Amino acid sequence: MRRWAGQDASCLNMTRPTDPTLLAVPPSLAQRNAFTFAGTSRKVENPWTLLDDVDPEGSVPIIADSNTADYILHLAIGDELTIHDAAGAPRKAKLVATLAGSIFQSELLMGEADFRRLFPDQSGYGVVLIDVPEPDAQPLQRLLGTELDAYAVTVDSTADRLAMYDQVANTYLSTFQTLGSLGLLLGTIGLAVVLLRGLVERKAELAMLAALGFRRLDRLRMVLVENVFLLLVGLGAGVICAGVAVLPVVIGSGRRVEFAALAVTLGAVLLTGLGVLVLAVWLGGRHVTPADLRAE
Repeated sequence: MRRWAGQDASCLNMTRPTDPTLLAVPPSLAQRNAFTFAGTSRKVENPWTLLDDVDPEGSVPIIADSNTADYILHLAIGDELTIHDAAGAPRKAKLVATLAGSIFQSELLMGEADFRRLFPDQSGYGVVLIDVPEPDAQPLQRLLGTELDAYAVTVDSTADRLAMYDQVANTYLSTFQTLGSLGLLLGTIGLAVVLLRGLVERKAELAMLAALGFRRLDRLRMVLVENVFLLLVGLGAGVICAGVAVLPVVIGSGRRVEFAALAVTLGAVLLTGLGVLVLAVWLGGRHVTPADLRAE
């Protein structure tokens, strides 16, 4: 693939690129149609053919990774951005399609004919894609890295390149998970405080139940059942709201939901809440006697 070196357009670049790196899509790659598309400007059998469209306003059709378009360039399909040709003249480029989770998150893709028109002096190829069976990938990577070391060639596997892009997202996710854990801790403490306050306010009611012959265990079970019901309702409402919020993203990106990890997390939240409720009920209701009713 012919390459015009510019700025990194992926999440590895902390600033918004003004002149992203451009790659020319050769006809052989377009004919293979081996990548998954997240969206296109119009429905076609092979979305790569959209790079051959001629815009009446002179815009150059380009394709970008969906993550790059959404979060770095802030572009929707059909939007335009300004790029510069070899002479430094500004040219309009229109986003006609987006790729889903591809290895091209650092670059923008355009047709080879448009690339050679905008960068006529850019000879040779800057990126080479090699399709090999998975067992041969690492041996070939080591071989190429050794043989081409003198030419300052970087050899990356698809898995390594995608992992590099995911590293930034995983860092954000780890941060949010830490903040979520802190929120869970604060919410658990708040739940215990609210329950203890409720037991103090209902001390006379519990004392009356004790005077009527209700055993201590029965009184505590009654209070616990009430609060467990509230815990389950709150947990269910949170799951439903979260599901509604993330459902469009899951459908649009085509990513798989880790239901096992989600179930473990919800189970941990439920067990933590139940443990706090049992502890709060036991601490708040263990000293309630009929004498407290006379005191009231």
